[in-house]
Amino acid sequence: MSKQYRKPSKFSLKKCSTSRKKEPQTADELIGFGIDFEESGDRWRNQDDPKSSRFYMKAIAAYKAALRVAPNSIEAAYNRARLQLTIATNDHLFPPGVSYSAADMLQEALRYHEYCLNLPDGHSEHDIIFNTGQTYIALAEEVSSGANGCSSAPFIRAMELVWNGIQMFDRALALQESQLQSMVPQDIDIDLDTEDGGVTLCDSDIFEGVERAEADRPEQSERWAVIKEPITKSDVLDTVLAKLEALILLCGFIQQTGNTKLTGDPYIFHKEQGGYLLSKLEKLLENSPESKAEAAITRANFTVAVADLGFKSGNLSAQQYTEYVQRAFPSGTTAELGPVMIVNKAEAYIQLAQTLLDRANLNAAEVTWSQMFSHFTFAAKLLAEAATQDKMNARLCCLRGDVEMFRSRIILRHEADPKRSTTVKTLWDNAGVFYRGTRRLAEAYPDGQMGMKVEGIVKAIVVEMQKQLTREGGDATEILANARKELAAFPGWGEIAVEAVRNGVFDEMILVELEK
Repeated sequence: MSKQYRKPSKFSLKKCSTSRKKEPQTADELIGFGIDFEESGDRWRNQDDPKSSRFYMKAIAAYKAALRVAPNSIEAAYNRARLQLTIATNDHLFPPGVSYSAADMLQEALRYHEYCLNLPDGHSEHDIIFNTGQTYIALAEEVSSGANGCSSAPFIRAMELVWNGIQMFDRALALQESQLQSMVPQDIDIDLDTEDGGVTLCDSDIFEGVERAEADRPEQSERWAVIKEPITKSDVLDTVLAKLEALILLCGFIQQTGNTKLTGDPYIFHKEQGGYLLSKLEKLLENSPESKAEAAITRANFTVAVADLGFKSGNLSAQQYTEYVQRAFPSGTTAELGPVMIVNKAEAYIQLAQTLLDRANLNAAEVTWSQMFSHFTFAAKLLAEAATQDKMNARLCCLRGDVEMFRSRIILRHEADPKRSTTVKTLWDNAGVFYRGTRRLAEAYPDGQMGMKVEGIVKAIVVEMQKQLTREGGDATEILANARKELAAFPGWGEIAVEAVRNGVFDEMILVELEK
């Protein structure tokens, strides 16, 4: 999993004095070592991710050591938990060859965030509360990503985690707004040495095997003071956006589980929550023009998620659902809106078409096959526009292949327009090109995209299988045998194909072949 979570400020520690020991012994000194390692990791990030990861892991070791010395150190506990969240949610930073998973690390990050909340003053630190919410959300996504669709248990667990995250965002928002309103200018009567400084690495066990700092630093002993940055409207804005994103996740999990015990009527719940948050969002954006693009995407995605929920629960008609999607996103070219907005808009139309397809399979008179085909075609056009500006995005390339397969399936299975049947082979060929391109992009630009490599390989193979199976007397046995050899190093590859079938990308006959 690679996702950029909203990152609250670290506990900022500044030096107050000099003449330091060679080995860290006190909690403050160990925290100082941790911060030094963490800053080294930041410097190497996106240049040498394995090296960055090693520094981050040693920073965590230093924070752990500080907690052994001072179990009530809120700085050590929080920095440890926050850094674990960062590593666990970025695939390229996760250490290779370890015996634990990203979910395990997230569970530990959650435990230490909650530990912080129970320390003196922890309940009044909005950063801790906010980041606890983010950890709940990240763990929910990790739990649900491993689900195979056969059991609702992982999704129920994920829904409960999201709900806990939402409660944390509510707490953080209330605290932030209260502190923002009560803020008055204060004079800080403390003499801080702001000169840049660091630590000289020692041979203590917790630092074994780590590169030594790039430059020698003079010996000095240090005391550290916690510098708390004031609450800003930007902090409040982050919390509002994070809660909206959590509500979008909750929409999906409610539909996957049918469980409404937490929300009551989910459509009414989301409408009420959205009305409150979106009005607050508009006021906050008046002073934060730099956040308007990001906020517009979140607002649009929330609108689409609630409209989808409303349609599936019978509160909206197909026409109303379609109109909500059409109005959710601003009009404009890719150059004006940016590729991220365009891709999100395309995904909204894909979701719309898929939802209408499910209804059409129930012979609903209000849905036509040509409408669904046009929605998929519009999504394909949007993705093509986005690709002109975001040429290295493996996920975008894979999504273009999925849309081609969706369009071909409507033609073949529902004969939306018999004249279009001659285009099926072209659509399949296009999908194969996009899936192979997904693999190449993931290999060429691996930062955060390596998971797409296997997906590209698997889907390209399945396209070839589907081509072979539609021929008279077609047999995909040889293709499947070669695929199993090529993908032997990726034991979970079959689940990618199964999930694609469940999502409607490929025909159900692929499942029969995979089970042979």
